[in-house]
Amino acid sequence: MSTRPNPNIYPDGGYLFTEGDGTRFRGESWRDLTKKVKEYRQRNKLPAGDPETEIFDQYCVRMPSQCRNFSKGPTVIQQPMDHNQRILHWFIRMLELRRKGPLPKVSDGEAARRAAICAKCPRQQPLVASCQTCINSVRKGREALMDREPSKHQNLEPCSALAEDCMVTVHLEQPVVAADRVPPECWRK
Repeated sequence: MSTRPNPNIYPDGGYLFTEGDGTRFRGESWRDLTKKVKEYRQRNKLPAGDPETEIFDQYCVRMPSQCRNFSKGPTVIQQPMDHNQRILHWFIRMLELRRKGPLPKVSDGEAARRAAICAKCPRQQPLVASCQTCINSVRKGREALMDREPSKHQNLEPCSALAEDCMVTVHLEQPVVAADRVPPECWRK
């Protein structure tokens, strides 16, 4: 059973089915109609078949615009994530790691060296300020990842190359990334 009527639309003409012998049935719902067809077949010693599928198939042949193929699953349109979404996803991943235990941090001197590189980087990109929920989520994520201590590098914006929040990431042990993903002077390669 893959093609079914849209459950949000009242069927054109009502809940109807015509049996192979010409007997017509009307129900109050698809379930009620299926029950009536099953009972009719039992009383008349007809093969049970699959009344629900037969009812849906018959209706969908008559009204294809009101039916949908469910074997394909829902249609999902993948949209590329914008800068804010990419940064929020980074926070989600980092907070999941944080729940497992403390995140390894670097010395204040190393964080300052990294921050100086990031401050000059052309890939620094602020969050879109019109999304106040995004701004609040990032602020709370920063507090959680930094153990409620403010970053000493408040002048940094998120990195559009790696989709990371530089204000936090300069303080954390981070893996090396491929050189083609970041600008030449980046500390992450």
